[in-house]
Amino acid sequence: MKRDEFLVNVSPEMQMYGILKSLGYTAETAFAEFIDNSIQSFIDSKVPTSKNNKIEINVWPDDRLIEIEDNAGGIDREHLKIALKPAGHTLDGRKHSKDSLSVYGIGLKSAAIWFSEKWTLETSPKGSDTKLVFDFDLPKFLKEGKEEAVVSVEDEDKNKSYTKITIKNNSRTITEETYQTKVVPFLMETFQKFSKITNIIFKYNGNKVIPIESTVELTKPTHLIYPPVDKDSRIKEQCLVRWETDLDLDYHGRKVKGFFMIRETGSYKQPGIRLFRNNRVIQGTKIHQNKPPEILGTTNKYASQRLYAEIHLNDFDVDFMKTRFTEDLTPLYKKINDYLKSELNVDFISQATDYRSSKGKVPPENIELVERLQKAGIYAEIKEKPATLKYKKLPELDGNEEASNSQKDEDEQGEMDLSGAGEHSQGSDENEQECSNNNSNGSTESDPEANAGSGGTEGSANQEGNEDSEPDEEIEEIEESPVPNTIVFSSTVRKLLNDLGSKKLTNLAISLQKVVWTTNPALITIGVWGFWETVCKSLGAHENTSIDSFLNGKMKIWFEGRDSRIKSFRHSLEMIRSEGNCTKHCGTYFNKDASNLNVYMETLDPLLIICLQELIKEKREEETS
Repeated sequence: MKRDEFLVNVSPEMQMYGILKSLGYTAETAFAEFIDNSIQSFIDSKVPTSKNNKIEINVWPDDRLIEIEDNAGGIDREHLKIALKPAGHTLDGRKHSKDSLSVYGIGLKSAAIWFSEKWTLETSPKGSDTKLVFDFDLPKFLKEGKEEAVVSVEDEDKNKSYTKITIKNNSRTITEETYQTKVVPFLMETFQKFSKITNIIFKYNGNKVIPIESTVELTKPTHLIYPPVDKDSRIKEQCLVRWETDLDLDYHGRKVKGFFMIRETGSYKQPGIRLFRNNRVIQGTKIHQNKPPEILGTTNKYASQRLYAEIHLNDFDVDFMKTRFTEDLTPLYKKINDYLKSELNVDFISQATDYRSSKGKVPPENIELVERLQKAGIYAEIKEKPATLKYKKLPELDGNEEASNSQKDEDEQGEMDLSGAGEHSQGSDENEQECSNNNSNGSTESDPEANAGSGGTEGSANQEGNEDSEPDEEIEEIEESPVPNTIVFSSTVRKLLNDLGSKKLTNLAISLQKVVWTTNPALITIGVWGFWETVCKSLGAHENTSIDSFLNGKMKIWFEGRDSRIKSFRHSLEMIRSEGNCTKHCGTYFNKDASNLNVYMETLDPLLIICLQELIKEKREEETS
């Protein structure tokens, strides 16, 4: 053994590795083990957030080679001795922290062995001018009967830190299509909460694998906005409800936190109930759905298509492969079902089961009533009992300042007071009422886009907004005093549009500042929706993702902590999308009063500025790359 080399213990008995090879991994769950370790290295070594942080996986099928490399903190000598020993403890003799993604200390070895009996690990710890190299060769170890193996030490650039695993003689034959439709979508969904820490890049034969759009869901779905309905799908209470609620329960001394919603658009392929541990998805992806019948019923029922949740179970144990929770969660699911069905002032389960959006199944009077409620701005908020469903008519706002102040009050006091009548002071708003029952009858259904809870993003933004060609006109050429009753863009937005140089976005903005909403309400409604769809598409939104759903995901990244503006942004985006979609796609309905659009656009001005700044940043990065 050379002077700088050292020995690591790779026991227990080498035969154990044969057992690890037979673990029930799939390609996607095995790759997830490597990503767990890399992300934990970024966290433990406190690597600064950067667009250059990456975990890159390269599959070379002809060479039967797999390379997994990150530029995180690397592994030092003492920690490597632990990392190479199955179920190794930490340096102080304890198991890995329950907050760690590498909770059992077995994932690297078991996943690598699942692919091949021969692999190499190279790592350079942060601040070190050396790299450590370990060659794992199970047949050789078994033949020689050794429990120790040599780690060699080589020179390395002190400014580099990384870990690279090279799997040789890969025994798993996995097609490119499988990576595209199953492996990569699963990994993207499993680690979606870590996008701010690092990029995960997957390549096959040197080409980046782009997942099939229908196989992955990374953004929070849009929630249903619709009145409560009875078992015949008729509206039974005359107020709109945003069907989403936070979940904060105690289960045998352990916290169960997250949210539940009814999706605006149902899907057989939706993930169902996403269960997280330490921000990592354990159960609930589009590839491996989690649809417990205790909550969602049977898979062919409407509730199974519409109920979606993200629940964090950080105090619950998972199996060695982190594919499921070890305890029977049936009692927990029943507790959640009882909460959603009986402990709120609305019944989530019945609404998800009885709501209809398909043609021929919605009572026709529902359509007219929903339109009236939308126009009047009559919403009721979900609360725990004994609160009952009550509404206030939302105030008309004359400008962005009033909208911001109103939203601030809502954030501090609750959007509406929905507690019981005995809890209201004599100074309560005269407009506040309990939602009234609607005794209408009927049994036909409208086009889904005719309802407040229907959406979709098909339509006006089918091209990339960021084009290389110069715009025919520039926003700055528009008169400072635009035509009365038109959309007005701030000077900052006009300047950013000029800097971006997107022909499509520029011309859409020019058109919006010329169309008078008092005489062309339908046209301006569709135009504003189309403008925001183009912005989202330019930022990378998928074809079937609504503007509010896409930007909700972006706002989680762009805004740190609680920003009082986010609620106003979401409401404005929802209304723009809802009115635009209905006006374009409904057979009879169209928006006849577009006066609120300018309020929404003024409210969204700070968000639009951030969107344009991001597009300009991407453009400059492309130009310099």
